[in-house]
Amino acid sequence: MTQTKEERKAKAKERRARPENKLKERANNKLRRDRPEEKAKLKEYASRPEVKAKAKKQRDKPEVKAKAKEKRDRPEEKAKQLEYMKKWREENREQHRAVTRRSVNRSRLERKQKVFSHYSNGSLKCACCGVQGLEFLTLDHIISRKKMDLDLQLMNMDYSSELEGKDLYYWLEKNNFPSGFQILCWNCNFAKGRLGKCPHEK
Repeated sequence: MTQTKEERKAKAKERRARPENKLKERANNKLRRDRPEEKAKLKEYASRPEVKAKAKKQRDKPEVKAKAKEKRDRPEEKAKQLEYMKKWREENREQHRAVTRRSVNRSRLERKQKVFSHYSNGSLKCACCGVQGLEFLTLDHIISRKKMDLDLQLMNMDYSSELEGKDLYYWLEKNNFPSGFQILCWNCNFAKGRLGKCPHEK
């Protein structure tokens, strides 16, 4: 007895739904995806603007976001992610350190430039002798640090004379660049600290 088209489809569907056939199909699909030409094809397809837009639209759906968050919050998923990150750091320790170091140094330099630019009115030059160049300049406390420690306005902003370097730059930016600071070159700053007054002022 010949089977109808619907019966053949149902039988094929039932055959594909068997666990052993599912595993076989999954393995075959993986082997196919691992071929270089298939990888290149998939990469090219995924890079198309309309495919990216469609994928983003799908990811931005509230139900998809909720499902993804629910999956991420599972203890086994968190453990898997931690294990993966630990393994990645072990394998890429030096690279990770170098990238982190570059990122930290870049953000510190950007903050320093912002602070120095503010206190030199954008000129990045010494307020005393006029020498230019970030590498020649330093931040100067106009009055002595001990007197600044007793300033009520600065005290209310948690100022401390022990703040130096990156910590001081962070504090200045956080507190919207309070007055009491100026930009000097290292020579003028050293002379002012030792002699009480820079020789250039004569």
